Amino acid sequence: MSGSRAFGWARDEWRRIRDEYELYREQQYAAAVEACNCILLNREAIAAGVDEFSLFIGRRDRAERWASEELLAWWREHPHLTFAEFEAAAFEYMEVPA
Repeated sequence: MSGSRAFGWARDEWRRIRDEYELYREQQYAAAVEACNCILLNREAIAAGVDEFSLFIGRRDRAERWASEELLAWWREHPHLTFAEFEAAAFEYMEVPA
């Protein structure tokens, strides 16, 4: 046998969760763009050259620092999950093989 079945399974599951998160992130971004009339960044973020798509991954404090008032209001109604939160939620429903 080449390699650990347990590590192989864990790697494959992590990749599956990561792929699902990317779909979630793209959907959240598209919905926010529409709801916020394309105004996702505050003035400071625009001046700093922040990529608006980057607000949908990573630390929440960074996202909130650079987000427009419109996006912050949208997030109050549609909370966005960080990858760590998304991953934790996925593990709640995951069946671990014997």
